[in-house]
Amino acid sequence: METALKASNLSLFHAVKPTLSNTIVIAPSQEGLWLIAADDWVLLRQKLYGFSIDRNVAVDKRTFLATLNAMDSFYSVELSKQHLIIKTQTAEFKLALFLPEDRYFNWPENYRVIAQLSAGSLKKLIAGAEQLTRHSVDPSMKCVQLLIQDNYIESTIVNPFQALLRKTEATVSSQNTLYLSDQILPVLTKMLSLESEEATITIALTNDNRIVFKTEEIDLVANAVSARIPDANQIIPSSQPDWYFRVKRKQLIETVERMKLFAGDLGVFLYPEQGMLAFQGENMAEATKAQEQLKPIEISPQGEKRKISVSLLKPMLKAMSSEDVTVKLYDKLAVIESENEKAIQALMLS
Repeated sequence: METALKASNLSLFHAVKPTLSNTIVIAPSQEGLWLIAADDWVLLRQKLYGFSIDRNVAVDKRTFLATLNAMDSFYSVELSKQHLIIKTQTAEFKLALFLPEDRYFNWPENYRVIAQLSAGSLKKLIAGAEQLTRHSVDPSMKCVQLLIQDNYIESTIVNPFQALLRKTEATVSSQNTLYLSDQILPVLTKMLSLESEEATITIALTNDNRIVFKTEEIDLVANAVSARIPDANQIIPSSQPDWYFRVKRKQLIETVERMKLFAGDLGVFLYPEQGMLAFQGENMAEATKAQEQLKPIEISPQGEKRKISVSLLKPMLKAMSSEDVTVKLYDKLAVIESENEKAIQALMLS
């Protein structure tokens, strides 16, 4: 029986960074084929059902993906001595074969399952991590920490100006702390986008301390890293905030986006004004000012102006998922809280 496969199903392989040997390996499996890619950080394979070959081969990654992108679907895969032959209903493509490198087959024979959670939950734990880790100069902080406890997983992302902590329920087999390098985040993010929100993601550790993310059709093995992630909770003052407000997160994002068009990286002032949340920005270079007010759900009756970078605040708010957020303003920090999320951002000097 003919089997059709859409090229869009293989978009995950675009996320694997090019290497000196930029190839994709095609290997036989019990259900069909494995497509395998690797770079310096990840080893990735995805199942293709309904196809079969009799040996391991490698083809140029760019040519392979470009060929698939040029067709709506393909119906058969065959091997000759020198070519991989991909056939559609109306065309035939021949790709030159290469000898696969050993590293493409460095799959763990044994691993220890640490936790299971839904794809949607893991997606929330790492959302926005790629952008937030860019602000870190220290390589040991350019990562996501996953703290795996009895029945939950907590993620922490830290840069010199911000911290973002999120928690979700999980089925935990073994407590552990894992560090995901920013180098693997594009592939992991893309992998999760291909899964339904309810799909089960298994997290495991190999004997050589690599991290495995596994679904029904995809295996991702990532190199572990050593990291220095500070305890962000320790920098939050134990005293009461100077003032606070609670708002709809999306409304706050929309207001921040408008103020960013005016203020850029200059920062804006926040302050309570007659039951409203007031924003004030000043662009000295253009000798102009901008003001806007947002109706909050709740706000302190009074409080001093606090200056915050909207360029930093916007991506952090977008990485969060709660409908409402409470923002507490201290002397040097803003703490943004919801039920399972907490963000910290340094304030700017007035």
